[in-house]
Amino acid sequence: MNKIGIIGGGFSGLMVAYHLIINSKSQITIHIIDDNFKNGKGIAYSCNSSELILNVTAGKMSAINSDPDHFLNWASKHADYINTEKKILSNAYLPRNFYGKYLESIWHEINTIAINNKIIIDVLKKNAVDIDKVNNDFKVTFSDGNTETYSSCILSTGNQPPQNPTVFNQEILQSNIYYQNPWDEKIYNKINNKLPILIIGNGLSMVDTVIELKNIGFNNKIFSLSPHGYNILPHRTNDVTYEDIKIEYKILNNISLLNVLKLINFHRKKLRSLGVSAEAVIDAIRPFSQEIWRKFTINEKRIFLNRLRHFWGVARHRLPMQIHDKIQNYRIKNELEIIAGKIIDANVINDEIKVLYTNRITNENSELIIGKIINCTGPEMNYSKCDNKLLLNCIRKGYIQQEDLNLGINIDVTSFQVKGHNNQIVKNLFTLGSSLRGELWESTSVTDIKIQAESVANIILKNNTIHYPLSNQ
Repeated sequence: MNKIGIIGGGFSGLMVAYHLIINSKSQITIHIIDDNFKNGKGIAYSCNSSELILNVTAGKMSAINSDPDHFLNWASKHADYINTEKKILSNAYLPRNFYGKYLESIWHEINTIAINNKIIIDVLKKNAVDIDKVNNDFKVTFSDGNTETYSSCILSTGNQPPQNPTVFNQEILQSNIYYQNPWDEKIYNKINNKLPILIIGNGLSMVDTVIELKNIGFNNKIFSLSPHGYNILPHRTNDVTYEDIKIEYKILNNISLLNVLKLINFHRKKLRSLGVSAEAVIDAIRPFSQEIWRKFTINEKRIFLNRLRHFWGVARHRLPMQIHDKIQNYRIKNELEIIAGKIIDANVINDEIKVLYTNRITNENSELIIGKIINCTGPEMNYSKCDNKLLLNCIRKGYIQQEDLNLGINIDVTSFQVKGHNNQIVKNLFTLGSSLRGELWESTSVTDIKIQAESVANIILKNNTIHYPLSNQ
């Protein structure tokens, strides 16, 4: 049976399908299983607003690893950018929905190729809830009770919604003024301008949410509450490459957390003494981050997660300057207030939520009366605590298991096949993308996923000429 099931139709699923169709030498059947399929764009690139911007420059956003200028060439032919110099366009931050159109063009391209090569590719707009291994195949059960059987199956389920705050009672969780998923389109329906909105979290999804709220005309105050209250940094060194740290890293004898921190801090101070932003150090070490993570001991990984994770996140996940300026302007005008603190209690009162929190700076308790709460604390990585029935059933049956830190799915990193009960490889059951955080830490960018998708497709097609490089520039 040459029937392949891809569960999830976002960027990961699209690119696996792309490489299966481009490289297949035989007639195969591919099912993309996604009850909310958006022509390969996924949730992240399906937004309507052109003010939501990619936080990576256009020159680094090719979906095809073998063609680094694939997106850039496509964008340069678009009416909006046809008269823009290519070098300028390469360093520009383009709208996220424009990138969605690019992915949609890839989707249409592979459909045409599939027809010409007599490959069947179908979209099943269904919700997969269970998997059973039957001999060497996988029977996938959908929420409507129907099933399909596949010789290979790919879990490209993407990010799971954030974990609910433990202090929230069921009345809040079930109310229509609390939103667990920051990508829920219902957030922007029936906005009450009479009351402020509270966003829990202070990362990139908070920024997107603030901009969307402003775009639809919300004119009351927005609060962003997080334990650290860190400010998000802007991109300041798009065209600066820093080779010194790369050279020294490659000759580093012992890759330990302490040695890597010493290396980063030395070069950070060196650049700052020259008046150069230290972000160039982080960008230079980024291609080695997966290799570094895999060489850390389990104790070093725990120390990193407990003490350094937020610092790394601030340094890594930066904003385009125009978006950073916009957020800062909202803060200056007191339309957005970022608070370092922790929620200690919350209660629904009519159509409002009274939130009690401790301010980390003043160590005092304060109260907010809120009309809507949006959870932007980041995706749930411990799949045993998520609401995804498919993943929970796979864990229960021993088809997948989490690695020691509960950051994702345990895999064989040479083949992307999952490891199930007793750490045994489950042949022909694959995963990629955000589910690999525990194994690779950095595994959510276009750069990471496009390589993984190509590798998975080639392994499925029994083409072992491409191997996944842990360090990729």
